[in-house]
Amino acid sequence: MQTIIGNKLVQGIFLINLIKYLLYLYVDLRQKKCYDIKEIPKYILDAYKDCGEVSNEEFKKSQSYSNSKMVFGLISRAVTFVINWLFVFYVIYPLMWEIIYTRISSNEYVSSLLFCGAMMLLDYPISLAFDLYYTFVLEEKYGFNNSTLKIFIMDQIKSGLLVTVFGTILLSVMIYIANNTGKYFYVYIALVQFGFIFIFSIIYPIIIVPIFNKLTPVENQELAEKISKLCKDVNFPLKNLYQMDASLRSNHGNAFFSGAFKSKSIILYDTILDFPQDEIVAIIGHEIGHWKNWDNYKLLFFSFIQTFVTLFIFHLTFSWNGLYLSFGFSLDPKLGGRNLVLSLLVFSYVLGPFSSIVGILHSIMSQHAEYKADEFSFNLGFGDFLANSLFRLSKKSSSCMIFDPIYSFIHLSHPTVCDRIVSLKKLKDKKN
Repeated sequence: MQTIIGNKLVQGIFLINLIKYLLYLYVDLRQKKCYDIKEIPKYILDAYKDCGEVSNEEFKKSQSYSNSKMVFGLISRAVTFVINWLFVFYVIYPLMWEIIYTRISSNEYVSSLLFCGAMMLLDYPISLAFDLYYTFVLEEKYGFNNSTLKIFIMDQIKSGLLVTVFGTILLSVMIYIANNTGKYFYVYIALVQFGFIFIFSIIYPIIIVPIFNKLTPVENQELAEKISKLCKDVNFPLKNLYQMDASLRSNHGNAFFSGAFKSKSIILYDTILDFPQDEIVAIIGHEIGHWKNWDNYKLLFFSFIQTFVTLFIFHLTFSWNGLYLSFGFSLDPKLGGRNLVLSLLVFSYVLGPFSSIVGILHSIMSQHAEYKADEFSFNLGFGDFLANSLFRLSKKSSSCMIFDPIYSFIHLSHPTVCDRIVSLKKLKDKKN
């Protein structure tokens, strides 16, 4: 069997990726030790004392659930890492490309799309196995799964069709740009991706969500009036207020807003509709805080800069024949030569370790945005209600209570519930 294990450049790239994997493994194992703690730490009890009590049974369930998810993540990431690099070392992708290009279609658009589809199909059995286990074993064990095999299968089919449709459109446009706009093609691709994300944010509540869930106007008129009044008071351009049948799949709770410009939709999971109304309104106040602070647009701009820088670096490596050949691909036009999709695949292995830095920066920005949105809800007079709702959501989902500081810094897009409640208390003390 053909292999590129002995290639020095590939060995170097693998070593960098292995170091990244081992560093993340170290951080995960630090966090895993937190799940061995048998008693609720005093600082958590102090933070929660004004919100409610956490029983020993609830704490044990939280610890066990968090540990189970961590073990699942460790195994799934290990399997994915090993399989991905076996595919690289044994040139599975170049062989797939050669077969598709020489035996099925030499048209760049067709061959590129078929190649992407083949890669997805190659990865699918493993990801499907993990998804099935997570949903019907892990989540079921802790009482959070409400899904059925029929719903799961339909979700898989719908997701696959959406990825195929949107992926085909985006990839075709990117190939056209790369072939027709000269050396600055990366600028146009970045703009297209930015526009794609922006358009997707608009159509998400209108088209995407209803494909998977049923959206209906909030049935509780008193709650709907309170939310509408809040939106009017702060000039939030509310167009639709929905409740979503999230309980069809899970018992976890959430709320979010979506849309652009003067057309916003607020969507409440039906799993939180039994919360006290003022707590639900406080959650909406937090979400409106994100809008007021332009958080979504800030993160969208950050994403654009990230995409632009990534594509700029990519265009520098696009003409690096050594990198392309090292991964087993051919420059022979009869075998397909080099094209955008193959180059992006090779580049992803080079970029992987460095994308972690961007991920950490994104987490820092996101955590800061959460604190500011909490502060906005507090300034509306919902401080205590928001703290109570955070506590209630955490208990309902058996969320992790104890975090290693390094793990929290690297992985969490939201501050811990404990830290957010403490922050709200500090705002209250400062006000008084």
